[in-house]
Amino acid sequence: MADYCYKWYEADVRTKRPERFSLLLLQPNEIYFEDFSVFYYPLDLPEDVANERKQIGRLKICSKSVVYEPQDNFAPLLRFDYKQCESIEKWNGSLYSKIDKSNVIAVKALQVIELKDGNKVAPYNFKQQEGSYLFSLNYVGINVIIPFIQQLWRAATLPRAEHDAMIGAIVHSRLSRLQFDRNWMNDIFENIILEATVDRINPLSCTPGRIILSPVFLYFQAFNNIDAGSVLKCKLSNITRIQKKRYMLTQVGIEIYNSTDDMLLFLALSSENERNHFYDMICSQHDIQLEDSINESATLRWQNGFMSNFDYLMHLNRIADRSFNDLTQYPVFPWVIADYHSEELDLEDPKTFRDLSKPVGALNQSRLSQLKERYNEMPEPKFLYGSHYSAPGYILFYLVRVAPEYMLCLQNGRFDAPDRSFHSIAGVWQNVLSGFSDFKELIPEFYASDGEFLKNSAMLSLGVRSDNSTVDDVVLPKWAKDHKEFTRILRESLECDYVSEHLHDWIDLIFGFKQTGEEAIKADNIFHHLTYEGSIDLSSIKDPNERSSMKLQILEFGQTPRKIFENPHPQRNVTRYLGPDSTASMLPSSVSQEQTTNDFNIPAVDDKQENKESVNEAVHYTDLKKAFCHKSHKNTVTSICLSENGNQVFSVSQDQYLRVFCINDNEPSLGYNISGMPLSSCVAMPDAKSLLVGSYDNNIYLYSIEFGSVLDTIEGHCDAVSCLCRRKNVMVSGSWDCTVKVTHSNTVWQLSDECGSQDWNLNDEFEEDVEVSCVDLSFDETLLVSGSKSGSIFLWNIKEHSLINEFHSHDGVVNAVALSPDNLRILSSGGDNFLKVFDIETGMEVLTAKLSFSIRCFHWNGTYSVCGDDYGNLSIWNMLTGVCLQTIKGHEGAIECLDVLEDKQLIVTGGEDKVVIVWNYT
Repeated sequence: MADYCYKWYEADVRTKRPERFSLLLLQPNEIYFEDFSVFYYPLDLPEDVANERKQIGRLKICSKSVVYEPQDNFAPLLRFDYKQCESIEKWNGSLYSKIDKSNVIAVKALQVIELKDGNKVAPYNFKQQEGSYLFSLNYVGINVIIPFIQQLWRAATLPRAEHDAMIGAIVHSRLSRLQFDRNWMNDIFENIILEATVDRINPLSCTPGRIILSPVFLYFQAFNNIDAGSVLKCKLSNITRIQKKRYMLTQVGIEIYNSTDDMLLFLALSSENERNHFYDMICSQHDIQLEDSINESATLRWQNGFMSNFDYLMHLNRIADRSFNDLTQYPVFPWVIADYHSEELDLEDPKTFRDLSKPVGALNQSRLSQLKERYNEMPEPKFLYGSHYSAPGYILFYLVRVAPEYMLCLQNGRFDAPDRSFHSIAGVWQNVLSGFSDFKELIPEFYASDGEFLKNSAMLSLGVRSDNSTVDDVVLPKWAKDHKEFTRILRESLECDYVSEHLHDWIDLIFGFKQTGEEAIKADNIFHHLTYEGSIDLSSIKDPNERSSMKLQILEFGQTPRKIFENPHPQRNVTRYLGPDSTASMLPSSVSQEQTTNDFNIPAVDDKQENKESVNEAVHYTDLKKAFCHKSHKNTVTSICLSENGNQVFSVSQDQYLRVFCINDNEPSLGYNISGMPLSSCVAMPDAKSLLVGSYDNNIYLYSIEFGSVLDTIEGHCDAVSCLCRRKNVMVSGSWDCTVKVTHSNTVWQLSDECGSQDWNLNDEFEEDVEVSCVDLSFDETLLVSGSKSGSIFLWNIKEHSLINEFHSHDGVVNAVALSPDNLRILSSGGDNFLKVFDIETGMEVLTAKLSFSIRCFHWNGTYSVCGDDYGNLSIWNMLTGVCLQTIKGHEGAIECLDVLEDKQLIVTGGEDKVVIVWNYT
C-alpha cells in the first residue's frame, strides 16, 4: 500500500455531520445512548425572563454525563458529569411558575463544563457554579427517560469496576432489544447470514451496535444516532482486505477495508471464537474478492527493492495488529535522523543517523546505566523503561495541531502544558535522548504527509512557554525550509542506503526476536510487562476492580506490537539489484566475503570467479511456447536433462529406460535399459556423450551414449538413489537410506571409492526418518542443500564437513530445493502446496506462498524460476517479488521434472503422462 496514512482525525469532516456534538466531547470510551429535543432555560435569570429566552437544543444521554447541545452554533455545549451532580429529577417548580412543570428535568450540579464556546476548539471551561439547570422535553414524556438517567447517575457513585459492570449490563440489555430494521437493507428479501453484537472502535471512542452479513452487503447498525446515517452499509464486492486484529491485548478485533483503501470498520467482538467465526463467514461469501495479499512475499519484495522502507514498515505494523483506529496500538516508526542542528543534512555521513540497533532508551549510555541500576534493584517482573515508545498520549502529542479535540478528550479538556508540548523537533529529540520517562518513537505522518500536522493552521491557543515563546508552528531544524520539505527529507532519509542497511536491526527490536526474552534483555529492550501480548488475559480476571485497573493501564500506557519474527530479520540487499527502475541485471551479483560472514560460517561466492553455470544476464522467459512433444516412455518420466550444446534430451523413467532424443535431427529416441530397475535421476556430462544415472537398485551409473554401455558403477547407497546433482567435478546423491553422499571425481569421471567421498548419514544427526527427496549444490561447490520426505531442509558446509542449519519447511515431502547463485537464499517447494524462500544467514522465510497446487520441480537462476506443477502447468515466477508471471498448460498430469538451458533458450519437461516436451522462449 503505497505512501498511505489514514487521516482518522478528519473523519468528522468526511461524515459531514451538522451537529457539533461528538464522542470526543465525552470521556474516553464513554458510551452515548440517545438524545431528546429540549428547551434549556438559562441559569441565573428570573423565571419569566428565562422562559422568554429559552434555547432549543438536544439533550444527550451518556454513560458518565449528560450533554446539552444548543441549536445556536455559537453557544457553548454544556456537559454535566454525573459525579458532579447532586440530583437529577423531575422539576416541581413554584405554584405560579410560567414554565410547564409537567415535563421538566432539573439537573442540580456543582460544576458545568462549557465546550466549543463560540464554536471554537479550545480547552474546556470548568465552571464551579452550583445551580439547578432546567430542561423541558418537547416530544417525549419525562417518565420515559428520567428513570434511565437516574440509573446512570446512581451508577456513577459506584467504584469504577462496579460502574463499568453496570454500564455493560445496560448496554447489553439495550442491544438485545435492538432489532435490525430491514428497511435499511438494499433488498428487503436479502438473506441474513450472520448477525452479531459488536463494538465499533475509533480513536478514543467506542460505539456498540449490531453487524449484519448478507450475501451481498455488510451492515453496521449503531445503537445510537451518532453517525449521520442510521446504518452503515458496504457492498461485499467493494471490500478489499479483511484482517484479524488484537484489541486490548486480546484477539477479538477485525479490521475491514473498502475499495478506496480507506478504513471502513474496526470491530471488536465478544470473544476470539466469535471473531474467528465472523471472519470465516464473511471470507466465504462469493462476492468477497480480496486483493492479492503481499503478506507472503513482502519481506522478499522489500529485500530486493520492490517495496520501499516506508511501505514495508506499514506492512509490518498492520500484521503486528497496529491500527490507525486504536491509539493504544498506533503504527510505530523509528527516529532515523540524529542531527537537528546542522545547516545542511548529509545523508552520506553515518553520524547523521541514529543507531537503529538500539532502542531509544539505550541511545544515551549515561541514562541507560542509571536505568540499569534501578532495574537490578527492582523485584520481578522487572522493566528498564517505565513508559512505552508508543502510547495514546504520544500520538496526540505529535498530532495536537490537526487533532486538538482528541487531545482535549484524552487530557480532560486541557492541552499539554506549554513547556511540555511539541514545540520543536530538536527539543523533542533532545528530551528523547536525555529524559528518564521519554522513550517515544515516531509515527507514520513524519514520513508520508505534507507536514500539515506540524503547522498550527487552526490557530489554536497552545500557550506560552517559560522563555516567553509562543507555542505555534513546530520549530524545524535549519536544514528544512518548511514543513513540507522537512517531511520530504525525513522520507528521503528513511529510504537512503544507510537506513536500508540497518533497518532490520530496528525491526528485530520492535517486531522481532529481540522484543522479548533473553535477547530483549541483552538488547536493553525491556518495557513494563503489561504492555506485552500474552502478559494478561482480561477474560480470566475475575476481580472486576483488577480487570478495570488492567484496562486503564492498557488504555493509558500503550501496547507492544505483536511479535512477528522469531529469527533475526534479514538485511536489505542495498548493494545488489534494487527495485523495478534499476537498469542493472535482475540477477543479484556476487557479494563480498565480509557481506556473507556470519555465525553459521557460510562460505561466500568469489567475486572474481568466472563460472559458466552462473547466469550473468537477465533471463525473462517471455513468449514461451511448445516446440514439440514426444511420448518417450511407458511410465512416468522421473528425471530429464539437456546436453550443454542443447542438441540432446536425456530422460529416465520408472519404465527402467534411459531415452536419448536429438532435437536438431528430430530423430526417434533411443532407449537403453541400464539396471532392470526403475531409474530416478540423470545428470548430463559436459561432453554430451555420457551421463550419470541414479537407480532404484541403489547404484549410480556412468553411462556412455556413444558406446551404449555402462562405463562405471558405484554402489552409492543402501537403498534407492532418489536424486543427483553435479557441479564440475563434484557429484551429490541422495537416497531413501537417509544419506547424502558427496563424491569427488577425477578428470575422466570414473566413479570409484579411490576418488574420495564423504558419506553423511542424516540419521546420525536427527532422530526423525529423513529419507532424502532432493538435493542441490552451490555453483562454487561449498554449500549443499537437501530436502527430505519429512519436510525438513538441511544446509551443509562441504568444506567444513558440518551442518549449518535445519529448516522445518514443509508438512510432507520436499519436492524440490535449490540454492541461489549468490549463496544467500534457498528456494523450496513441497507436497503441502507451499513455495518458500529462506534467507540463509537468518533462517527466516522471506517468501511463503500458499498455492492451490503443488510445484513438483523447478529451475531457479536467482531471479526467475521455471516451475512445473501437479496439474501439468509450466509457470514462470519472478522470485524477487514472489509473483507468478505466466502459466501455460503442458502435460496431462503432473510435470515431474524439467531442465533449462538458458544460453540456448530451451526448456524441457517430463511428465506423469510419459511425455517429453521441448519449449522455446525469448
